[in-house]
Amino acid sequence: MRITLTHDIAYSLLMFRRGANAADPRTRTNLGTMVSWSDRAPGDRRPAASMREWCDATLRQRNICAWAPVAPSNIVSRDQVRVGFTENAQIGWVYCTWSKARRWFNTGSALDTQRRAEHVIRAEARDYEAYIVGDIYRYMIFADKVRWHRPLQVVVARGDGFLGSEPDLNGMLETFPQYLQDEFHNYNMQIHVHA
Repeated sequence: MRITLTHDIAYSLLMFRRGANAADPRTRTNLGTMVSWSDRAPGDRRPAASMREWCDATLRQRNICAWAPVAPSNIVSRDQVRVGFTENAQIGWVYCTWSKARRWFNTGSALDTQRRAEHVIRAEARDYEAYIVGDIYRYMIFADKVRWHRPLQVVVARGDGFLGSEPDLNGMLETFPQYLQDEFHNYNMQIHVHA
C-alpha cells in the first residue's frame, strides 16, 4: 500500500542490514560497565569468578543502581560465522553504580535517577546485543515525485551504522531532517527492511 501525501510526494524508507563495519558500542562513553564471560564478545572486563558467584557478590550490593543482562539470541559474529551460543544464552551484564548515575543525571531524586539509569542501561545492553549479532543497518529515504507525468525517485536522506532496525529507538530517526521526522511520526512513510 503506497501512502500519497497531499503535496503529491510519497516517502519510502529503505533499511538494509549490513552486519559489519560498525563501531563497537563499548568504545564510546557509556553509563554502564559491561562484564562478559565470553571470549567472542568481550566487554569492559571479565571477572575471574563464575557468573553466578559474580552476580551474588556484585549485583546484590547497595551501591549498584541499575543492571541489565546481555543475552543476545541467534548470535552470529560479524564475519557471519556462528558463534556457538544457544538462543537466549546470557553472556554478561551491564551495570552502573549509584555514584556514576548521580554524576550523569544529577536529578536530586533517587527514584528518578534510578529510572533514568535503568532506561540507559537497558539500551546499552540492547545495543551491544545488536552489535554482537550483526544487527547493524544503513538507510536511504526516497521521495517519489511525479514530474512531467513520469514517476521519479529521489534520495532525500541517508545514514549508516545504526544498531537495530527500529528507527525511533536506534538513533536513526534523529538523523532525519525535521520534515521527514514529521512524516515518520504521522505514519506517512512506507518502510521496507531488507535483511
